[in-house]
Amino acid sequence: MGNINYYRDDFDNESELWIEVWREMRHDCINHLQILMGYVQLGKIDKANDFVKNLASKIREDGDVMLLGVLPLIVMLIHKKFTLRKEEILLHVKVANNWDPQTWQKEENVQELLEAVRAFIDVMLEEGNSFNESNQLYLLFHGGQCPYLESYWEDCSGQNKHYPLQMP
Repeated sequence: MGNINYYRDDFDNESELWIEVWREMRHDCINHLQILMGYVQLGKIDKANDFVKNLASKIREDGDVMLLGVLPLIVMLIHKKFTLRKEEILLHVKVANNWDPQTWQKEENVQELLEAVRAFIDVMLEEGNSFNESNQLYLLFHGGQCPYLESYWEDCSGQNKHYPLQMP
């Protein structure tokens, strides 16, 4: 096997981000199992059942990000979800039926998409903190002839922001 540092040069930023995401997911999983075990040990089966139902619903929603079909974007958004959760901000990602991942598969297209999404999230976080009490930020990816990213804070109807995504 050899020294692990020998292989470190083969990792790029995306790989390191994946490792960090994996650690966060593992940590969350262990916490969920400990909570579930606590309910079971205390004989609170109804609470354990509710906990599992809520957890399954959350996992389904978190899985929506996979519909983007652009691996670096998926990794970045999952990482952002974990990072924002530490700040008590919940990031929800939705994907419209007309989103086409094939459009974004070339390296240069992926980089442009990542930069655009990061910038848009940063703008929403800055603006959101100044006028909004909500801690839930929604991102909706739309495809079609003119793909765009839509975002809003949960309790701010009519405050939707649209950000055009440059077609490759």
